[in-house]
Amino acid sequence: MNLKRAVSTAVLAMIALPALAESQACSEPELELAAVFLKETGKRKASEDEQSAIASACKSWPGKEPYVIGVFVYEGGKQDGKRLLVALLDRAQGRVVASNWSVVEEDAIMRYVDGIRIDTARYQLQPGLRAFGVDINTYSPRYAEGGYGPMRTLYVREGSAIRPVLSEMPVSRWSYMGEMQWEPGKDGEPAPEPDIERFDYTIGIAATRTKGFADLLVTRKSNQKETKPATQLLRYDGKQYPLPQE
Repeated sequence: MNLKRAVSTAVLAMIALPALAESQACSEPELELAAVFLKETGKRKASEDEQSAIASACKSWPGKEPYVIGVFVYEGGKQDGKRLLVALLDRAQGRVVASNWSVVEEDAIMRYVDGIRIDTARYQLQPGLRAFGVDINTYSPRYAEGGYGPMRTLYVREGSAIRPVLSEMPVSRWSYMGEMQWEPGKDGEPAPEPDIERFDYTIGIAATRTKGFADLLVTRKSNQKETKPATQLLRYDGKQYPLPQE
């Protein structure tokens, strides 16, 4: 493995680790419930009915037992994306009570990585309306300027539908500091390890509201001591929250 690939692999592992630290494996009944739902609703082609999810995560929704949040990734039948089912499973009745069926886009500079995490922090957007997060791991094969960790989407349930209200916000991002050296140093000495700056993002609920939804307070922290944390307020526009500005 060359140095560039080794560094890239190490960085990818570093940014993916927090998202995968907690086991959120789906049980066989939960996987089957999702598969039956897709078949009965016709969301998958007949030729795809027998294809199992290539990745999944399930987690109980705190305070809303017996509901389980389930996220399932399927091959999309084409090269530019995977299919994503976000569902609310009722374990007591054995059925899907709400869902969202979408695409995880892939292109020349972005790829899906096998990693999903469900975030059930207390995202109370309105009285009686609590959002939950889904982190999807992606990576970019272009490492010259850095990259992103998992992308978080916040969802709310609206009857039988699940709707995203904040889409694909980076949970973390990283970049090289200074000039990157890919070749060994003098006299066969290994090249110095790259200095990498990493930013981690957290979402809090502000006391203010816009268009009936609580404002989101996004805090960005760096692993460099001289870089102070920064905060941004995200206001709901009636459909979605904007992504934080860099």
